[in-house]
Amino acid sequence: MRFEASPPNRPTRIVAGLALLGIGIGVTTIPGILSTFGGLGLFVTGLGVVCVNVYQATSDWLRRRGEDPYDLSRLWEEPLHSDDVPDAMEEDADDVVYCRRCGASMSAAYAVCPDCGHRLGY
Repeated sequence: MRFEASPPNRPTRIVAGLALLGIGIGVTTIPGILSTFGGLGLFVTGLGVVCVNVYQATSDWLRRRGEDPYDLSRLWEEPLHSDDVPDAMEEDADDVVYCRRCGASMSAAYAVCPDCGHRLGY
């Protein structure tokens, strides 16, 4: 049986392993050497099934959790939409003011040109 083949069956396998653990404990309590070894065999098998499935579930969860949505190596997997670039350029174009005297460009928040000192807007 390959445990990694079907993750949707993992809860069923864990329940089956717990059932084997219970049956192994029950058979071990019956007096006799064969029942003791048989019960221990069932117990160990059930414990192994439960441990393997819990380990795989935990490692799958950690692997999914470790995926970084901001991974820069995946930056160019999706192409940019052509509509995104002009909208950003139009918004920036409204905020730029040019000085008439020296031609410097700056934000519209300035009232005086930082390069030459000329008042903007006159």
